[in-house]
Amino acid sequence: EINLGSLARAFGSFQGQFQEVYKLYGIDRLAVALALLLVRKAVHRWRPLGHPAYLKPELEAWMRLLNGSFSTEGELYPHLIAEGILPKLRQAITSEWDPHSPAEAVDLVEAWLPVFPASLRASLMEVVVQRLQRCVEGWDPRRATVNIHQWLHPWLPLLQKRLEQAGVYEAIRHKLGAVMRASKWTPRDTSPLHLLTPWWGVFRPTDMEAFLQRYIVPGLSTALQQCELHPYRQDFG
Repeated sequence: EINLGSLARAFGSFQGQFQEVYKLYGIDRLAVALALLLVRKAVHRWRPLGHPAYLKPELEAWMRLLNGSFSTEGELYPHLIAEGILPKLRQAITSEWDPHSPAEAVDLVEAWLPVFPASLRASLMEVVVQRLQRCVEGWDPRRATVNIHQWLHPWLPLLQKRLEQAGVYEAIRHKLGAVMRASKWTPRDTSPLHLLTPWWGVFRPTDMEAFLQRYIVPGLSTALQQCELHPYRQDFG
């Protein structure tokens, strides 16, 4: 039975032996059309989160074959990935993945990024960012049982700048600040410290400073004003 691997080898052999014919008749287009049929059949029951590297070796072979294609547009391999693989990854990330458990999706994206053409990598990343955005929108610092950095920080090597550009960090600061304002935060409550500390070095320094000035400094100032200090009675030894 023919499969993606054997099909790639067959067309690769044909290309090597009959380059002029291959180029003249656009055999690479026929190759991609047949490969796409096999990809769609193969991914029908594929669960990407459980088996992230499924079909990856076969697609790597097609990447090598089509990168040496005679096609002038250079869009055949991206077409194969966009129509055959990306929809399945998008479905898994959007509908089957719980962002509070990042490991499976991180493994999936890391497995496929090297195989994705540059023109499609941003599309894959955007699927993840949108899913994380929706999860952050539903995040309630008062009720969360898992600290938000535990499910966002695993994405920083891949998405740190994209998350900032998408407003994810701003949303975190806004939600945390709203809770502190509503609860009339005082320094006796150390929970904001536990939430903020992991974000040092992730939030831009100016953003962190602005947050501290708006939500932390006023509470500290009020607490200090309420302290009764008697310098002559203090033991500074």
